[in-house]
Amino acid sequence: MSNGAVPTFAQIADAMDKIKQQLDANPPPAAAEKQALSDAYQKLLDALSDIALDDYATAADSVGNAAQQLQDIIDSGTASDSDIIGQIIGSLGNPRQAAGPALGQKPPAANLPAGGAASDSTTAGSDVAPTLSDRVPIPPQSKMNVGLSSCTESTMLNKFGTPGNLTSDCSTPTGQFLERVRRSFDVGPFKVTGLDYAVESLLQVFSDVRKDNQALYDQVKNEGMLCVRARRGNPGHFSNHSWGTAIDIYFGTEVVPMGTRLAHRGNLLLAPYFNQHGWYWGAGFSGDSVDSMHFELAEETINKIADQVMFDAQALSVAPANTPAAPLGLAGFQSDPASTQLLGDIVPLIAKAKTLNQKFANVTFAGILVGGELVYQSELQLDTDGWPDGKTQGDSTWQPDTTLQYSDGTYVNANRVPYFVLPQTWYSQFGIKTGDLGAVVFKDKLAFAVFADVGPKAKLGEGSLELLRELGEERLRPNGRVINSGMGGGVTTVVFPGSKADAAYRDEASLLNYIENRGQILFLQLGGYLPAELKTA
Repeated sequence: MSNGAVPTFAQIADAMDKIKQQLDANPPPAAAEKQALSDAYQKLLDALSDIALDDYATAADSVGNAAQQLQDIIDSGTASDSDIIGQIIGSLGNPRQAAGPALGQKPPAANLPAGGAASDSTTAGSDVAPTLSDRVPIPPQSKMNVGLSSCTESTMLNKFGTPGNLTSDCSTPTGQFLERVRRSFDVGPFKVTGLDYAVESLLQVFSDVRKDNQALYDQVKNEGMLCVRARRGNPGHFSNHSWGTAIDIYFGTEVVPMGTRLAHRGNLLLAPYFNQHGWYWGAGFSGDSVDSMHFELAEETINKIADQVMFDAQALSVAPANTPAAPLGLAGFQSDPASTQLLGDIVPLIAKAKTLNQKFANVTFAGILVGGELVYQSELQLDTDGWPDGKTQGDSTWQPDTTLQYSDGTYVNANRVPYFVLPQTWYSQFGIKTGDLGAVVFKDKLAFAVFADVGPKAKLGEGSLELLRELGEERLRPNGRVINSGMGGGVTTVVFPGSKADAAYRDEASLLNYIENRGQILFLQLGGYLPAELKTA
């Protein structure tokens, strides 16, 4: 077989099933043929893993090598059944029939599992369209969970304490970690109950999945997350489900039993996303413990979670000393070394941003990142709307109200809440709504803020008293009156569409907590860093 095309998952699985039948035949194949069959099987297993990682070039090479090994058996004249070996080669597809995507290309949308009748058979024949619930062999351990390990019970106990009684089935959690549990938290395709960091991370995992593969996102199901119980097959130790840091995922109508070295095709496709966000896939467990529906926060991830409620990820937050300077070629974007360190990996994202036409004074850059975030660099003028004392002490355009209101109808206080202002109607084209969050960087200062007020159509770059204060620019005189002037250029604002959570706007305390905690999460996950002083605050 030429390696000019990559077969489908189903075709590769079909070939592997036939090879397995030959290896298990009675009488068994001769030693040389057995070795060649085993080598071909391993190559096809590698190809499945490569396809799951969208590495079609490597997958094509692996399939081509496997087919050549099988052909060598026939050519040597030592095959126990040349017809069967030929059928195996044929089940990998004929490249002249374009059985799979071309070398180095992703499969077209029609070739991706997109629904239809669920199939839980071990392999699907080459004439059957693949589904996400098909059971396929799990990849070799070297191809998954790279740099990650399963979190030990001792680490979990030291980090979060005893979660409750060690029972065989789910029992009531009673541990100190309960203050960190988020209940019925919507992570996208479903709601879960689990540790705050874990559910926030799941939200980001599925956000990434949805951008790449809507069918995968739509069909994923979960079998549970927080469940205080012993491990299956090891009743003397707590499962990591007991702390709400593990989740069971499946597709179709039936789960893949523990101890089975198969996985739903959907889980195979999900694994790289989970690994990227610091989750260990249970397909890497050994022996009878292998569990392809199980994903858990890895040991390396748990060790980095802060001890405080919610999470501030400060172990991940300090910018490296060698953070590169901002790349050249960003039209209008300027960043001094301190800002560049805080922005971190967001800077190269800005370099690839879709630049917006400039229509605002004192705005040097405005663009949309690949993930949909709005980024602009501007001056930052003062806004005192919503400040009760603003009528006599605020700026000349003070208004008693703000666009964003709390659930009791009161307004956001500019002297207590960091907020930014966007021009009327302009923001809606980017999917932004009042209440969405943003991160604002000025030199070595970083503040998190909420979109709380709508301003003039022709003005971009306004912030509340508290926002300027957090950026190191106090605008309130000792006599209580404001200094009605803004900050110079070079203020970078990143706005996160869809980050509003209605429950966070009950009152000022809830809003401030949400701004700080959720803002940190969004900024860090986009690639930014927290200032060093926050690490020891």
